[in-house]
Amino acid sequence: MSAYDRTWFDPPGPLAYVTLRNPDTGAVVANVPMLLDSSADVTLVPASAVKLVRQDAIPERRYELEGFDGTTSNAEVVQLELVFS
Repeated sequence: MSAYDRTWFDPPGPLAYVTLRNPDTGAVVANVPMLLDSSADVTLVPASAVKLVRQDAIPERRYELEGFDGTTSNAEVVQLELVFS
């Protein structure tokens, strides 16, 4: 695991560079920076990485996200494999 990242996160957070793999096709994208949150219910993945592995969203599945300021948004759901090296 990488050290805490002071560049992108305040306060600093644990960051790992992972490989994301599409379980259906085997397509991969490597060195994706991911903030580690061991208490999270789901993992948020950069949309640009999902696009690179060409994984489609699961129809009619979305998560409602709420920011610290109370604003809400929706995120699509995809199934990917996270590989820690």
